[in-house]
Amino acid sequence: MKKIIFTIFIILIFSLPIFAQTTEFLTPFTYISARIYGFGGALTANPTGFEGLFFNPAGYALPSNNHFGLIDLNVYFNPDLLNLIQQTNGFQNMDTMLTDSNFVSQLLKMKLGIGLSGLPFIGIMSGGLLIALYDSAGLSAAFIPTVAIPDVKISAVAEAGAVVGYSFKIGNFLYIGANAKIIARAWADIPQQSLTSLIDSFSSGEGNLPFTVKFGYGFGFDAGALLKLGSLQIGFSVLNIPGIKIDYVESNKIDELINGSLTSTGTAYIPVQINAGVALNLGTFIPVIMDKVVLAMDIHSVNLLIEDFSEYGFNMSLIGNYFYFGAEFRTLGILTIRGGLYQGYPTVGFTLNLLIAKLSFAYYTKELGMFPGTLPESNFIVTLSLSW
Repeated sequence: MKKIIFTIFIILIFSLPIFAQTTEFLTPFTYISARIYGFGGALTANPTGFEGLFFNPAGYALPSNNHFGLIDLNVYFNPDLLNLIQQTNGFQNMDTMLTDSNFVSQLLKMKLGIGLSGLPFIGIMSGGLLIALYDSAGLSAAFIPTVAIPDVKISAVAEAGAVVGYSFKIGNFLYIGANAKIIARAWADIPQQSLTSLIDSFSSGEGNLPFTVKFGYGFGFDAGALLKLGSLQIGFSVLNIPGIKIDYVESNKIDELINGSLTSTGTAYIPVQINAGVALNLGTFIPVIMDKVVLAMDIHSVNLLIEDFSEYGFNMSLIGNYFYFGAEFRTLGILTIRGGLYQGYPTVGFTLNLLIAKLSFAYYTKELGMFPGTLPESNFIVTLSLSW
């Protein structure tokens, strides 16, 4: 046990000089999943199912974690986006609508989001061993008021990965696990600009995008521990060890992006992420009606929270970005109902289990800005997965 703790400590110490020398960081990744968001993202101490591979590899050896997954199609979208498409006739009338002051006023309140994950998603979890392939992509946009036409701020990211992990049990209470993974990440640097300028750039027909797309890949590791004390579970994980280095290429030329005729231009890092959590597995409250009750709380990116406190001082409004709460229970033997708080915003969701097919739904809000309440984006997620 002492050797394991010492090894993790050494890994963290040697990862710190890497961060001190870097200038570009990529945000930690959250796989798009109805269960993750419906449960408020609090899975570090409750890493069941394939979603646990993104939070704590120690969970692979749990008795309930023996699965084969094929397809985990998650599609998320924003109600504002559907409203905007309808009002502008599929964006065809955008220029005309921007002359309407009422429409511009509505536009400033919109937060647009769309994305998908799980095609492909292939996973095998058995006897503590995990092998998985995944992908996930999302786009978010927010409008910012100016004197005339509003500016637009857009962020886009996509990630695909291959993960091999193993977990084992020590004694009666402790689970230890680790992942090795390769990650391919694509993201776009889209500067804040006038909405009309962005529209004109797309319609110019010059074969160039009005922003730069970057792509690269890197290798990394995850490590985690899970302590089971009766109904109480305590989880701890260190992700993206030792800070995943991404040597990327970039271009704004459509033909170069399609053909892949790019040269290396820079380096970015996905930083180490330290998560901690607790969960209570309360079992059955009311037979058939309320079974498998679970409550959980997580702190994500503890190391990044400490850095924020160091830079901005102890600010309670920062804490909301790092705390996550979840609750779920099964009813009627086939329906799991969820709720929680994701970055301080309420979430709800459910999963309908139909033999090997699972249909899930979640509604959640995430924060695009630095502080809670700055740029909240609310989305619906619908999931169809095949696993057994």
